[in-house]
Amino acid sequence: MIKNYDLGFKIMFRFRFFIISTIVWLAFVLNLEAILNNLEIAIHIQRFVYVIAISTVVSMMLFLKLHEYQSSVAVSTLVLVYAIGKVLFPSTIDFTVVAMELGLVIGTYFVTRPVTNWLDTYSNNIKKAVFSPTNTLIKDNHHNVAAIERKINLARRFDRELSLLYIPMGEKLDSVNDIKSMALQAHINNLLNVLVGDTCLYAWHEGNLMVCLQGDAVEHVDTIAAQFSSMIADILKMQVELGLANFPTQGLILDDLIDTAQQTLGQPIRIEQNSETIPFFPKPARVAQTISA
Repeated sequence: MIKNYDLGFKIMFRFRFFIISTIVWLAFVLNLEAILNNLEIAIHIQRFVYVIAISTVVSMMLFLKLHEYQSSVAVSTLVLVYAIGKVLFPSTIDFTVVAMELGLVIGTYFVTRPVTNWLDTYSNNIKKAVFSPTNTLIKDNHHNVAAIERKINLARRFDRELSLLYIPMGEKLDSVNDIKSMALQAHINNLLNVLVGDTCLYAWHEGNLMVCLQGDAVEHVDTIAAQFSSMIADILKMQVELGLANFPTQGLILDDLIDTAQQTLGQPIRIEQNSETIPFFPKPARVAQTISA
């Protein structure tokens, strides 16, 4: 425990050092001309140099993968941008000033690069730690799909009824970055674990959620569908359509059930006469709190 704490402290210390170094460097770049003037050294740094320096920091912070490019490529790009600035804003050529301006631009890249490198590594480590199959909040999807297929085989053998709810969310998940997409899936998985536990099986199919209902849940499919729809809508902040397929009348294998469910998207799910009774899965208080958070 102490070793892990020491390692974490060292890592965070390095990160703070990189951040502080970047801030100090930017402050130095923006105030260099004033410092030189106070020293009675008459040097004029063109304003577009400051724009390039700040833009370099901002772009590298926003697009973390930029640090993966070779330094020669990055430096050549910055020199080209600087040359374009010189053409657009011509001034008297002073090789000392040119060397200083290029030094500021290139130095900004090398000072910022360790920060983006650390942030990219940290982001990847978080993704591996939180979204790995060993995490209890995220079940292995291949295992879940296989479990649903086995449940369908058992239903075929023992003449049981099953229902498959299909909730399309691929478009919504594709509209966000990978980490947020997986965070949304993890959030939904966690809520499903609380709501249904081992009563129903669920898995992700091409970014869409499918829930296999069995036993008494088949008789309450209207209530379950309404709760799932409300829960997913609260998380995604948008209305979702549900598709339903019943085994064995609308398919004998998982692929057929998925095709049928996709064809019924948006169609109303039949409400039974006794649907005004207590919902099959009452929403626990802690689930409501999690959704609102």
